[in-house]
Amino acid sequence: MKPIRVAHVAYILIPGWSRFDTINELLRDRGFDVWIIWYIHKWSSIKHKIFGSIEVDPKNKIINISPPRWLAALNVLINQFGGIGFAVLLYIICKKLKMKTIILQDHMIECNFFFLLFKKIFRLKISTIIDYHDLTARWAYYNSKNKLKKLLEPFHVAIDEVINPRLSGKIIAVTNFLKNFIFHRSKINKGFVIPEVFRPPYQIEVNYDKNEIRRKLGLNPHSVILIWAGALGGFAVNDILFLIRAISLSKNKNKILLLLLAWGASEDTIITINNFAKEVGVNIKYFGYIDNRKLLYWEYLMASNIGVFIRPQTLFSHVLTGRKVQDYMGVGLPVIVPCLAGQLEIIKGNGLCYKPEDVLDLAKKIDEILNLDLINMGMKSREIVNSILNNVKNLIFGQDFKDFLIS
Repeated sequence: MKPIRVAHVAYILIPGWSRFDTINELLRDRGFDVWIIWYIHKWSSIKHKIFGSIEVDPKNKIINISPPRWLAALNVLINQFGGIGFAVLLYIICKKLKMKTIILQDHMIECNFFFLLFKKIFRLKISTIIDYHDLTARWAYYNSKNKLKKLLEPFHVAIDEVINPRLSGKIIAVTNFLKNFIFHRSKINKGFVIPEVFRPPYQIEVNYDKNEIRRKLGLNPHSVILIWAGALGGFAVNDILFLIRAISLSKNKNKILLLLLAWGASEDTIITINNFAKEVGVNIKYFGYIDNRKLLYWEYLMASNIGVFIRPQTLFSHVLTGRKVQDYMGVGLPVIVPCLAGQLEIIKGNGLCYKPEDVLDLAKKIDEILNLDLINMGMKSREIVNSILNNVKNLIFGQDFKDFLIS
């Protein structure tokens, strides 16, 4: 028998995207014929500009699809119709290669909508699943001052959370909270949870020498080091200012060093953060972007004492696990996270949570965690993230998931 063919669609190429790679590898290990489809914009000829292109790499089973240039331009002007180009090409691929199942990423809202519509109209027999990483429509419009975007927000939210899951009938979600939320909104009831997984490119030793790593990196061996890693743009800037304010209110302020492994920050943003930290007497070191595929990134995490995750009190924040939280836990750090559903699902009671947007409570939790057994908490952190990967393996190799995937 030929193996069952599955298309796994990604909205953007992200090297080292652990969850995506893990799902593909496990499905292949189980015997599925998995093809990865990337959305790109590439026009090497007039024909590609007019009709779009499909590039097939049969050896690695990767397909790059690019819509007509004029449709891509239309998408920039009117953020509704660009998905048609991708959807048409996606439909052609699924029909030509006789895909049995397709897993769509939730970020391409309009593309998913048009593909599912074409599938229904032309009665394409293919099992469709939408993989929800977050509430992307709500995320995209959060605090937006663009009047057109705000006008379109209810329309996009309805498509993302109600119409698309109904047309698909099945979902995968990164948290139980998100799965149950989409079930409630769309009135469907078929879905599984596949959380983020910890799979670093380097083997993290269990008993590494934290002081030796600090010496190598030139960090004070006597400091209590808190670390924050992530993209420093949009509301994340306020997150960092909030964290600095909380540290300034801590009784242990003079012992604490905050490391920022941040990317995407403008020069003005960096100046604002440094000036604010200086004003409130908080010691910080800003390192900018360090690729998580480089050992240096992991060394800074291992040199730290506590990992910190900050998010505002919003609905979309409740669905997030915080990919960096698993990085912290995987190297053996205790964590402080906001008391939001997604984060609490991941830390499983090991670590402290603070009331979102309550700076006094965060300051209190910083002081509280310093009185706890950080070494044992860190060991527990590692056990938790390792168990998550094992649970994902068991799920994908189970009969229930196979039936869900192909029915």
